[in-house]
Amino acid sequence: MESYASTEVTSGLVIGPPFSQSPINYYVSSYDSNGGTNQKYLLDNNSGAYSDLKYWIDYNGIIETELRQVSETLDPRNFEQIEVYLAKPLNSQENIRVSFRLEYGGAWTQIATFSTAGASYFQAVPNIEKAVYVQLKIELDGSSSGFPSTPVLLAIRLS
Repeated sequence: MESYASTEVTSGLVIGPPFSQSPINYYVSSYDSNGGTNQKYLLDNNSGAYSDLKYWIDYNGIIETELRQVSETLDPRNFEQIEVYLAKPLNSQENIRVSFRLEYGGAWTQIATFSTAGASYFQAVPNIEKAVYVQLKIELDGSSSGFPSTPVLLAIRLS
């Protein structure tokens, strides 16, 4: 199972589809419409050129995949590994937290928090057992001090 960020509305968060300036540079926009002073906008560029914009901090950047069918009811599936791929290595103030649930509206179970500075690939044992459906939640924790940044997720793979 692989999942890539796409247009999705979840708890007031809108993540726009990637758009390209060239074959090398791309942008992703998002808006958190929860209101009040917590409204946040983000325009991220894979070249890191937009250091003056607001970045996701305190795990407020949330991506929820769709609830995907991964097996048949009579033959549920177990997952033994989750892999997280980033476009750039994490810095010392960035973190990514990954959780899952097996049914719509069910409770989230945390798989892992990844925070190793300098790493752009992570893996963990997700302990997902007897799954017919799986939904992932990826929470991004960036840095707002110094040179602001947010983790740049490329893909997540369950196997």
